[in-house]
Amino acid sequence: MTKQHNRRRCLTQPAVRSDDRPHGPRDTARNTDQPEQGVRPNWTTRPTAEPDNSNTPPRFAFYGRAYGSPAFAPARKSQQLAAARDVVRSVGGQIVAEFFDSGPAAWVHGVPPLSRLPWGKGPQARALIEALRRDEFDAVVVGALDGRTFGATHLWEVVAFLDHYGKRLWIPDINGPLDPTDEVDALLMRILIGIPLPGTARERPLSGPARLADLQRLLRRDRDE
Repeated sequence: MTKQHNRRRCLTQPAVRSDDRPHGPRDTARNTDQPEQGVRPNWTTRPTAEPDNSNTPPRFAFYGRAYGSPAFAPARKSQQLAAARDVVRSVGGQIVAEFFDSGPAAWVHGVPPLSRLPWGKGPQARALIEALRRDEFDAVVVGALDGRTFGATHLWEVVAFLDHYGKRLWIPDINGPLDPTDEVDALLMRILIGIPLPGTARERPLSGPARLADLQRLLRRDRDE
């Protein structure tokens, strides 16, 4: 099975809902797809059942963010969008919507920078969330990922929020969807951009309406609250 089929299948099958995800470190279904002992796995490949034969191109929403002078925002958006297109091209996907927030990197007249605010308080992030609820795309892709991409909202909380709606976050670092249940993905985020491992920052219920309400609150909460 090719890498392209593996990654594309992640779009046609909904993300694993919190209700169905095991509370242990690994899913037994995933373990059945692990390589034989002594063979090093390719961490860019997601274990799947069958390749997708759909002729409909996967729909992606692009999200980007830039801090600093507004004069540099267009160039940074172009760079991130180009990187995002490279990611979706591997599965024949199309970016059908673009959302890009930009703002100062420091406090201005008492107003905090976007990096100090929850992701959902960015104007374009709010627009993406509304489009997400209307099911206007199949997944979200970013062209660059660092500790400030989603402002004061933790990366794994954004992943969980998208997961609730059956969407996944695709990133250039793995050229595919980010999986918080995958130990290699989690460690990669820890090493590359210093993001704590999933579940280590705070403990929360894993499923149900309370979980969604908690995630929605986090998208609006200020870092200093």
